[in-house]
Amino acid sequence: MKLSAWLRHWTWIPIAVFALLIGTSHGGGGVTGTGAVAFGALEGFGSIFVNGIEYFTDGASILIDGQPAAESDLRVGMRLRVDGVVFGSGSTGQASVVTYDPDVRGTLEGPVTLNTEGAFFTVGGIGVQADDATITDGVLAAAQLAAGDRVEVSGLRDEASGTFRALRIQRLDNAAGTVLTGNVSGVAGNSFNVGDVTVSFDGTLTGDATAVADGMVVRVKALGDPVGGFLVASEVRVLDGNLGVPAGTSVTAEGVVSGLGANSFFVGAILVTYDASTRFRNGTAADLANGAVVEVEGISAADGSLAAAKVKYPGPDRGVAQASVVSISANGFTLISDTGVSVLVDSGTKWTDRSAAKLAAMGLDNVNVGDRLKVAGDEVAQGVISAASVTRLNPASGVTLACRARASAGSTLDLLGQDAVASPQATFKDVDGTALAAGVFFAKAAGRTVKASGVQSGNGLLMSSFEIEP
Repeated sequence: MKLSAWLRHWTWIPIAVFALLIGTSHGGGGVTGTGAVAFGALEGFGSIFVNGIEYFTDGASILIDGQPAAESDLRVGMRLRVDGVVFGSGSTGQASVVTYDPDVRGTLEGPVTLNTEGAFFTVGGIGVQADDATITDGVLAAAQLAAGDRVEVSGLRDEASGTFRALRIQRLDNAAGTVLTGNVSGVAGNSFNVGDVTVSFDGTLTGDATAVADGMVVRVKALGDPVGGFLVASEVRVLDGNLGVPAGTSVTAEGVVSGLGANSFFVGAILVTYDASTRFRNGTAADLANGAVVEVEGISAADGSLAAAKVKYPGPDRGVAQASVVSISANGFTLISDTGVSVLVDSGTKWTDRSAAKLAAMGLDNVNVGDRLKVAGDEVAQGVISAASVTRLNPASGVTLACRARASAGSTLDLLGQDAVASPQATFKDVDGTALAAGVFFAKAAGRTVKASGVQSGNGLLMSSFEIEP
């Protein structure tokens, strides 16, 4: 699933200096990696995973909304900038600076509308599009938000439309302050328009000596909320597509494709060039299209563009379900309930029978309503698993699900499209097996891989154990 307009003007710690400062690396000896920068969603922890690379964070500076923070303050789905080095294999690295800034913060101006992609709403005239991959915190789905709700959004900006493809949406409780990211228009002295808000500021741009001009993309922060369509800014920062790193830096960047040409396109605001040597994963060059989400890996050029060595399209998350069959179709079956987990099988599905029947050869024709099955595969749509393996077990009660939690609200998680509610006696464990209080667990769970076990209760699930998994 696994990012929009990026900054030229962030403070960047030279990699050689950083290497001398920390002196040692997880690879042993000294830091000998290649200077690197990553723009992408936080995918997981251990230390942190961004664009498929594990970055160790010991010794790193972590900034959230411009303030010093700890790794434990980060959440899956936050769009990060990571400066550091990558080691020889390209799968691990050492972070020097990890930066998170929200793209939108404020109040929904009207009701959420539903379209073919999911839920859509606006904050200060800035559009936010949610889909099945969007992680939500404080609400079980973006469609449940209402006019007047306060939210913080981290996402991928489509430069063509100015809309954000939401990676993470958090509903806020009475938090003051506004963040708007969008195109400047109507510049008049020390005021300009962004979205449907008129912004006044003291004329100083953070980290930039140029003046605000129509057409620029800026991130505006304010301590308060708009009043009568007017907002007094505490910070205005210009965002552009120049990578702002030395030529030859290893770069990974996730974002929305726009301005597609014969051998180039923009990912967010970054100009990406590609040629016959560029490798494509989960698709081909023919699949490039404006509006598509991709992850690009390559080397920065002297002009601030990115020469792509690899372009990757999003792949599905993994999902595991263990429960009883309630219905069977021509190409699969449904577990738990009529609105439960749908399972699709094909010629590549591996079948095993560990029930008392112990069939040597098993397939869909041998599945019966009431059979208890364990299914593992890709979650190709919300609550739909394309099964890589199906194992029949002896009859037993209960349900076990293991997958990425798409949403967290109160004491409920969205697991494979099911409402998994914690029972009053439920236990909670962190990724290392440490016991957690319920509130701490649910604050961390959205976007993480969670294993939960319990029983069916009405149209939902009442779970007695929850554990965050690697």
